[in-house]
Amino acid sequence: MGVEDSTLPLVAGILPALYIKENTMSVILVMFLMHFLADFPLQGPFLANNKAKSKYLLLVHSFIWAMLVCIPLVTIGTYKTWMLVFLFVTHILIDYWKCTTFRDEFSVRRVLGISISGRQAFLIDQLLHAGTILIVVAFM
Repeated sequence: MGVEDSTLPLVAGILPALYIKENTMSVILVMFLMHFLADFPLQGPFLANNKAKSKYLLLVHSFIWAMLVCIPLVTIGTYKTWMLVFLFVTHILIDYWKCTTFRDEFSVRRVLGISISGRQAFLIDQLLHAGTILIVVAFM
C-alpha cells in the first residue's frame, strides 16, 4: 500500500507535463488566436485611434490583451503570474513605441538609422507580440 501511495503523485505530476509537451502547438495556436481577437476586433477603432493619446487607454488595451492571451495557459494549468505581467508590460512597451512613432500606415520615420514605414512598423509590432507569446510558451 505504501508503494502505490508514493507513486501516484509522481505519475500525476508527469502526465500533465507530457500532455502539455504534446499539445504545445495547440496552445500556441490558441494564444495567437487570442492575440488576434484582442489586438483587432475587440480593440475596436476607438482604442486603436486613441491609445496613442491616452496612457490609460493603452493600459486598458494591454491588460485586456494580456488577460485574453493567458486564457489558454490558465485552461491547461501552466499559468503563472509572471506570464501575465511579462505579456502586459511588453505589450505596453511595443504598442507605445508603435503608437507614438507611427501615426498611420503611411508615415515614415527613421529608427536606429533605418527608414521604417507605418506598414513595416505594424509588421514589426506583430512579430514582437508573437515573440513575447513564444517566450512565455517556452517557459510554461
